[in-house]
Amino acid sequence: MSMIMPYVIPMLLGRTFDIRTDKPGIDIFPHTALQAGGPNGMKIINRRITDARYKLVDSSKEARDFLQVEGELSVKLKTGLINVDGMGSYLRDTTSRTKYVEILAKVHYETETHTLLSTTPNSDWKMNHQDVLGTHYARSVTYGGDLIASLRFTAENSADREHIKAALSAGLRAGGALDVNVKGKFEKLENDLKGRSSLEIQYFANVQVPGVATDINGLMSLINDFEKHVKLVDNGRGVPIRMELVPLSSLDSNYKNVFRQASFESYIDELESKFDDVRTTTSSFNEWATKLPSLNSAQTQLIHDFSKALRDVRHTFYNVIDQLDVSQDGSYQQFTPAFNAYAANGLDIPGKYNREFQKLKQQIEQALAKPQIGGTIRTAIPGRPQEPNPDRSGGAIQVAYQGDWAALCYTGKSHASLACAELGYGKLYLIAQSAPWYGFQNWVRANCKGQETILSECTLQKINGCTSALFVKCMDGANFGR
Repeated sequence: MSMIMPYVIPMLLGRTFDIRTDKPGIDIFPHTALQAGGPNGMKIINRRITDARYKLVDSSKEARDFLQVEGELSVKLKTGLINVDGMGSYLRDTTSRTKYVEILAKVHYETETHTLLSTTPNSDWKMNHQDVLGTHYARSVTYGGDLIASLRFTAENSADREHIKAALSAGLRAGGALDVNVKGKFEKLENDLKGRSSLEIQYFANVQVPGVATDINGLMSLINDFEKHVKLVDNGRGVPIRMELVPLSSLDSNYKNVFRQASFESYIDELESKFDDVRTTTSSFNEWATKLPSLNSAQTQLIHDFSKALRDVRHTFYNVIDQLDVSQDGSYQQFTPAFNAYAANGLDIPGKYNREFQKLKQQIEQALAKPQIGGTIRTAIPGRPQEPNPDRSGGAIQVAYQGDWAALCYTGKSHASLACAELGYGKLYLIAQSAPWYGFQNWVRANCKGQETILSECTLQKINGCTSALFVKCMDGANFGR
């Protein structure tokens, strides 16, 4: 029984393919069978078919079903184990769907199909091991081009996201054909949602398209002109976009017939859903963590532990997907290591790692939020005699605490030794800022009881009323005022 699937690089007409691993094999047909003309040569069928559709998608599964990609091929594309131009780049995207509502548009243009008429491979083709040969061969390859456009309406909060989703569902229904009527609906929705969202359009194509359209008008123009862009490739043929696979057993009945096990579908759907959670959470976590200011030792350990947990579970998923066999020879137990790794610590719920990341993010950001003014307002530093120069001592002081950071805010001026005396710690990092709070341009190195350093940025929010401030950090991880 033949099967149709997206073209996988570097497949060719007459080349074998292994549906157990989704990997190309070897060429088994003679050169004459691959040439056009003659009773046993290749046949070229002109097609000139265009299909342009859109769909409101809410999950990775809905997206790959709309793109007509099988589940096991989708997860392997996401690991980079195999490559499908355009479509593969879209599926590998790691942006979390919690951030946007998506309309997916696809233009599929076919120019011609090359089909093998011969069913006589090279006489020695069976001398190769089945692991080399695979399970099927490409009987036909269809050329043309595919364009995928992802319209992402990003909201500021979950309430706006639900409003956007409802508006898109009402205005566009579930999906349909991309035509003139849809353009008007797209433009109306774009205008109606301007106050609640921002629209970003991303393009994924297997042929080169000029420029980047950033609005609905530009998108529709690109869709209308896509056929012209395809015809610029390979003398109007375009690129391989689809292939028909036929079992090798059709060439020799003694060759083992291998087919996909339909009962694996639900397992693959679960595997992909959990893998998507790990992938998107890893991307969001890395983007967030690289922008964090300096943290205390306890916070750093939390970041390290979560990063390691993500890395370990991601590694397990990659190993399982690399060895995935969805044929009748595959086992249900092959999914167990990934599912067990995901359910570590006894928790196995949808979106587990994103939930844990949001919890960690909230915990860290609350600690780094605008500091509360602590201590007292004093006219002089306790235990230190008043100096004759009023610019170097005295003045009102406020102390702000934030984890293992502290800030001393003066209405006048001060210097490092006063800050050390006020805080009473023997191991301190100190940064002094003599300019006004805004700008942070004039950092100066300060010495406090033999320890000194200089940092590139301040981790504290503005303290109202400051004209000058000193920032200190405890080296031994103690918490100021907590």
